[in-house]
Amino acid sequence: MGLVTSQARLLMLTARKTDIEFLTQSITQQIMTMSGAIMNLSTAMATTQNNMMSGGQNSQTQGANAVQQAQIERLQQWNKTLELLLKQYETQHQAIQTELESVKKCVDKGIECDFKYFG
Repeated sequence: MGLVTSQARLLMLTARKTDIEFLTQSITQQIMTMSGAIMNLSTAMATTQNNMMSGGQNSQTQGANAVQQAQIERLQQWNKTLELLLKQYETQHQAIQTELESVKKCVDKGIECDFKYFG
């Protein structure tokens, strides 16, 4: 690879690496937000179950409990999907990091060869 080509590749890889880092941070934030929502729903469900045990059991309470359970399950499924996506991005990040190091070596060799003083 020529020096210009290597430099262009280096810039492209750096941009992709930055994009992946941003996506990783975004997904991590979504996972944290979902974990909080799951915790809130679980707390609400526990409160509903305590009310049911203390004699306040009716069809509305059971319906609310079922809805909360369904929401928790959907959030957990989405959370698993995001975790898989996060792992894919982490794998891509590692591959790009390895390629970046390789391209940097090529650029360094190109600079050394092109600008070597003969004396």
